[in-house]
Amino acid sequence: MEGALRADRPRTWESALVVRVPCLDDTVASLRRRFGLPRKPNGIPPHITAIVPFLPARDLDEEGALPELRSLCAEFEPFQVTFSRTARFPRVLYLVPEPADPFIALTHAIVERWPETQPYAGAHKAVVPHLTVTTSRPAKVFDKVAEALRPQLPVSARIESAHVYLFDRNHWTEHVAVALGPPPGHGMM
Repeated sequence: MEGALRADRPRTWESALVVRVPCLDDTVASLRRRFGLPRKPNGIPPHITAIVPFLPARDLDEEGALPELRSLCAEFEPFQVTFSRTARFPRVLYLVPEPADPFIALTHAIVERWPETQPYAGAHKAVVPHLTVTTSRPAKVFDKVAEALRPQLPVSARIESAHVYLFDRNHWTEHVAVALGPPPGHGMM
């Protein structure tokens, strides 16, 4: 498949492109256990969403969009991110990635390349990178969770890849990891 997807294809929630942060897996899981928070049974561990919905699953293979996605991600150098504070949306407590700009740039590059994709199907005007800790809890629970998390911060991580997840209407499964930056040895003689 060359170029963008056909315009007649509907937006889909069949896939997502996320940036995983494995060093926070245990921290978030521990907080969810300690405070009886809802666990995310859908299959994506702690992450920052680059774009969801992304492309139809059938387009995410070597004959489809994966080579272009690899090429796009190769334009972004791996980077260091730090999580030193929490913030909130009305129904979400999240960790703030700093710097946020590399995540925003990745989302914008995806939308520029595949304009039929829009973050959260266009539901929000601004791209606000975030790593969800919990959702849909009373403010006092958010306060307790944020207070318990504070002594564990800051947490730093090196971001070296993005991950495509596929959704089967019940569960997200990792499909492929896509490296940031040029392949090893690229440009060497």
